Amino acid sequence: MNLSLRPVAELAVTTRSNSVLLKTTQCQLYGDAQIEALNDRFCMLFDTTLTWSAPASQNGAASAGFIQADGALDVWCEVVPPFGVLPRPVLEGACNAVMRTLLDSLLPMFVEQLAADYAKWAADPAYRAMRAKRSVPLV
Repeated sequence: MNLSLRPVAELAVTTRSNSVLLKTTQCQLYGDAQIEALNDRFCMLFDTTLTWSAPASQNGAASAGFIQADGALDVWCEVVPPFGVLPRPVLEGACNAVMRTLLDSLLPMFVEQLAADYAKWAADPAYRAMRAKRSVPLV
């Protein structure tokens, strides 16, 4: 099945200085014509709050920093054939299990990559300059 999801994310900074909320504003299905026809019957919302703490030193003892991610995923989809023959609780349970597995496996990988990118950014001035250059609007 030729299928891909392309969420469009909006970044909202929370009032605390150590957290960021990532929230989808829309999500489109891309693939063949049959897949794309489902866009009128599909909605996915994804919220993730990233919280962090920088490494600190107190009374001579160093503590490691951390990044924590908490996510919520909501999907609404009109039931299309042939899935309409399944009892609704069975269909919802199966879909929820798949989505929970995806969220539980992808979110930790994202946080690991984010932490590695931050470590490189913090230690490498050339990398910081390259990233700063990429973040400038291309207008």
